[in-house]
Amino acid sequence: MLLTQVMPEGLNKIWDLIRFSYIQSTPPTAGHKPEDLRQLLVRALNQQCQVWIISDEKDILSIALTAVCEDGLSKVKYLDILSLFNYKTIGREAFDLYDDGLTKFAKSSNCVRILGLTNNEVLLKIAEIYGYATDYKLIVKEL
Repeated sequence: MLLTQVMPEGLNKIWDLIRFSYIQSTPPTAGHKPEDLRQLLVRALNQQCQVWIISDEKDILSIALTAVCEDGLSKVKYLDILSLFNYKTIGREAFDLYDDGLTKFAKSSNCVRILGLTNNEVLLKIAEIYGYATDYKLIVKEL
């Protein structure tokens, strides 16, 4: 099993998988209209967001999208896990790869934390194992 950051030249080959995983796993802060997805592609091509895959010898097992963000007030940088979608059941080894790879990337990008939004109870329990605080709640009002 291998974690790989997909470079811009490799996005075209797996764009349909990226788009599907994004639509299936993003929180209410994300848009899914065609123009939103075009913007996602542009940002990925310009390396304003990162695409990560976990694969085995023959298949993509999981896709994650991240972005280095900056708090608007304090200017503190953090790595935002925008989406995480599994195409196949992945185990502890895959989560170890994500945790190690994303932590190294976040530190090298001068981030002070990693955050993500989820309502998946299983993922919350797994996140706790890796030291993520899971007691925050996101409130959303659709307009």
